[in-house]
Amino acid sequence: MATKTKEERYDWITIDEPGELVWIEKDLLLIDHKYQRDMVTRSRVLHIAGEWSWVACGALIVARREDGSLWVIDGQHRKLAADKRSDITRLPCIVFASESQRQEAKGFVQANTVRGPVDSMSKYKAMIVAKDPIALLVQDVAGKYGYAISGNSSRGTIACVAALLKSARLDHAAFESAFCTSTKLYRGRTIPAKVFDALFYIERLLRRTMQSSFDDQCILSRLLKYSPEEIEANIRSRQAKVGQGGSTIHADEIIRMMNHKRHGRNRIPQPIR
Repeated sequence: MATKTKEERYDWITIDEPGELVWIEKDLLLIDHKYQRDMVTRSRVLHIAGEWSWVACGALIVARREDGSLWVIDGQHRKLAADKRSDITRLPCIVFASESQRQEAKGFVQANTVRGPVDSMSKYKAMIVAKDPIALLVQDVAGKYGYAISGNSSRGTIACVAALLKSARLDHAAFESAFCTSTKLYRGRTIPAKVFDALFYIERLLRRTMQSSFDDQCILSRLLKYSPEEIEANIRSRQAKVGQGGSTIHADEIIRMMNHKRHGRNRIPQPIR
């Protein structure tokens, strides 16, 4: 008796035909905004254009319609970045025959969900190997205060790497102060992203409006009189009340707690009034 293949046993199917790898003149590549992203991230386009990498570019996914026109299914930002450079005239593309705009739109969804984006932790690890200065700063600061970047959620680890990278890139000094403050509050326990983001927001607010910082023991003590559980519970309550979250709302709630029974110049300015 012939042994069944996995395809036969589990009824695995192939929903379309293989594409063809082709180098295509960039001016021939079109974008259909009926299913593509309405909002192009200009900063992302400029970053790709400013530091072009053929490895990072890979191959664009392109549909060839019956009239011969070529439409980008996946790779809009790379195509727009290439348009800004005179030294890039052609792009590597995997071209598929298109039966309909609907098929293209389905391919767009699959390319961005089934295949899936690179998760933040994997991206961070790759950045460390590539010796990215921001990733190395995050690693060094975490180690300085006895923490490791990890997705294990065990004691002495912190997993909110996307928030850490974003804040470190935005303001090195405020990032380190907020991280130090977070470790004093959590004392070796895992630090949640929403609290770190809020403390980073408050740190920058203190520097901007009061020429102060969590480095000031008087300011720090007003935070540390609360436990992490109290702070997180108040943040959840505030989110439920207003129906939304975000670093501004979370920071506003922590500041409200820190301002309790404080008056006049001793009050930290509230970002939400």
